[in-house]
Amino acid sequence: MQIARNRRIPPYFDVKAFKKGNTCNFRINHISEKVVVTALYAFKAQNTDELSFAKNDMIVLTQAPADGGWWEGTLNNKTGWFPSNYVEQVVKKADSSSSLQSRNSQQCAEMYQNRETTIQTLNESEQHYISDLDNFILRTLQPLANALIT
Repeated sequence: MQIARNRRIPPYFDVKAFKKGNTCNFRINHISEKVVVTALYAFKAQNTDELSFAKNDMIVLTQAPADGGWWEGTLNNKTGWFPSNYVEQVVKKADSSSSLQSRNSQQCAEMYQNRETTIQTLNESEQHYISDLDNFILRTLQPLANALIT
């Protein structure tokens, strides 16, 4: 069995496809206010997809799955997941319609950026995994197979 060295592993997703155009192809919930939560405790991210924050930081919620547990939010232009029990919701008054449209456009841009980052991270992770498997076959399995044949 031959393994091609230094072969380029094609990505599973075309990250560049999400940069085409300025339209938001996925649905944005039209809400009358941003959902903002405040941190009850500090949280330090332990994975690259998590969001670190300090006590009393204000986080803009981007996803809050119904099953609870972990929510996704944005703080200082960084988006990541955090435990939902570390925060509590802040209630704000409704904004004007033009402000809402502007906020939805910004939310759309943030969602695009987050989606692109997530897909790119997944691609890089998968490429490293495949490269590790190729190296394992080349450096371990092939020599063992050759030793058994002789």
